Amino acid sequence: MVLTTDQNQKPTVWVRGAVTEAHLLCLNEGRSFGTIGRRESIYLLSLAGKPMLDRMLGRLADLEIDRVYLYVARHAEAIDRYVAEGRRWGIHVTTVDLTSHVDAFRRILTPQRRYPILVADATVFPTIHSEHITDNGMFGHLVFRGHGGFLPWVVLRAPVSSPEDHPIGSAQELAEAVEKIEEVEEASSDPVLSIAHPADFLRAQEFLLKGQVVGQPIPGNQCDPGIWIGGNVSLHPTATLIPPVLIAPDCRIGRGVQLGPNTVVGNHSIVSEKTKVENACILPETYLGRDLDVEWAMVDRNCLLSGATGVSTAIPDSFLIGPANGWSAAKFFRKLPGVVAGWIALLPASILVGLLYLMAKMMGVRRPIKRYRAVHLPAAESPPMWRTFDYLEFARGRNQFWNGLLDRLRLRRLPTVWNLVRGQVAWVGLRPRRPEQILALSEDWRELYLASKIGIIRLAELDAACTGIVSVDATYSSEAFYTAQSSFKEDLALVWRALRTGTKAKPNKN
Repeated sequence: MVLTTDQNQKPTVWVRGAVTEAHLLCLNEGRSFGTIGRRESIYLLSLAGKPMLDRMLGRLADLEIDRVYLYVARHAEAIDRYVAEGRRWGIHVTTVDLTSHVDAFRRILTPQRRYPILVADATVFPTIHSEHITDNGMFGHLVFRGHGGFLPWVVLRAPVSSPEDHPIGSAQELAEAVEKIEEVEEASSDPVLSIAHPADFLRAQEFLLKGQVVGQPIPGNQCDPGIWIGGNVSLHPTATLIPPVLIAPDCRIGRGVQLGPNTVVGNHSIVSEKTKVENACILPETYLGRDLDVEWAMVDRNCLLSGATGVSTAIPDSFLIGPANGWSAAKFFRKLPGVVAGWIALLPASILVGLLYLMAKMMGVRRPIKRYRAVHLPAAESPPMWRTFDYLEFARGRNQFWNGLLDRLRLRRLPTVWNLVRGQVAWVGLRPRRPEQILALSEDWRELYLASKIGIIRLAELDAACTGIVSVDATYSSEAFYTAQSSFKEDLALVWRALRTGTKAKPNKN
């Protein structure tokens, strides 16, 4: 591959001056991180107390690079919210939602751009100094070299073009191609932080904890050499900390626990008694059970990711690992009014269910109460971790009087009160779905659905009763809106709306 200075093969005109503009490629979708990469961008994973993207933008701000473009393929909205246009670092950051490396380089490698610029793959972070981005007597492009070859970090001091027959598809290809040009400087950069794979992530964590990276301190108070403990940490006197180790705020470390070396415990996490954790990263809000031996791994709620093999394992038993925030006072008191109302309604509902059941039998309805296995919400993303329950409601029979009676009196879900008092459904929520139905949903909608709740009263049915439109698209739109806007106040409004209007859909006239 040969790169020229512009499309017309004109002589090179090298631009002198400091780099003030950087283009960071955040196009690694995190597939090697399993469910961790699907839930959150790897660029936002806490790396020794601070995400890789945060560390990188902070360093570029220190080097007086005041404009940064982020090219993002996945979790673009989350990254955009986190960087917040760069106000945290005093620079201007623009997020560009792209899925193709080639499209990104077509945007970057334009002759009209103001040079010099920095082009880099954000999964790799070499040691970069001020002399690397200033003129300082340098002539030509600058490529970074680490152990094993060229790194995907390049300073371009003049326009280059990508051949039409073989367009540049990565920052690594750009570095290797630029190196073939005569006017090139090289900068050796070790150690190099990388989050391309889980093993790289754990090695980068070790470099940071040992203080081997210039300009990248560990956030928090260092109570002893190599030991950082955040605020509001409950540390049992018998726990052993082997430096380097970082414990983020609001964690609980149990009796006889051994942490370290090269271990990070994310905030709001719990490590139970007699568990040993070494060369590992426990991501925030994770519960780690007792008598476990975790080494060279990443732990995220119900996911155990081996750093050695890259294999992601779902742990369905919440007594081993799981979310540390499964119960909270706020959640309990939000559910309390609905549970109390369910218990109050249980006795009269049970009597009425019995009477209606006998009536249905007399009318020839073979199975008056329908039950099927539904997934308990909220649920984890991994199907092996889903819990199911028997959802109950009155079934539709061939007897039209029976069906009309249930619809007119709105008694179809009277048996669902049993699910309500057992905490399996709420008064307001989404319709229940079987595991195979959830798997058939699109990936984005499945993530939203699994984070919601099942309810007796449903916005989709109220909307259908109001508009008369009954379709898959209309149901999806109503359910997605409810999931995004769900709140206690919104639920009360839907209960009042259901009492006034009912939920029976009008026929679609369109």
